[in-house]
Amino acid sequence: MVYDPNNGYVYVVDSASNQVSVISSSKVICTITVCSDPTAIAFDKENGLIYVANTLSNTISVINNTKVIATVTVGGGIGYSPVALLCVNGLIYVANLNSYKAGVGIVSVINGTKVICNIQVECHPVCLTYDPSNGYIYVSDNGFASVSVI
Repeated sequence: MVYDPNNGYVYVVDSASNQVSVISSSKVICTITVCSDPTAIAFDKENGLIYVANTLSNTISVINNTKVIATVTVGGGIGYSPVALLCVNGLIYVANLNSYKAGVGIVSVINGTKVICNIQVECHPVCLTYDPSNGYIYVSDNGFASVSVI
């Protein structure tokens, strides 16, 4: 889940229903239908948008307040399953779980509602974290005990 300080809402993904619940105070004020199997969510304070990783549809739903304003295909399409999101300096980094082929995985980078690049990493990407002291993004591997650095 994520909190949007601009409107005071909490956004919670529900993988079973393919929805995001929007909570204000202690009440669900609405649910937003997204694509198949939402598994991760991030808030971009630079543009005020919410990003939802839809693992089974290879997409990111972009939410503004209480509605989906865009659906972005990641990684290059078929077989790229987004499982983790990270917002750094107004960009959304997406770990694409099923992108790993021939020793290379893909981290997609989204600016607003468009993929601006796909970064090759030498791992099977599953998690992302950012170290503000050095500006590096660390991408952890799914089962191969390695970490790639962006």
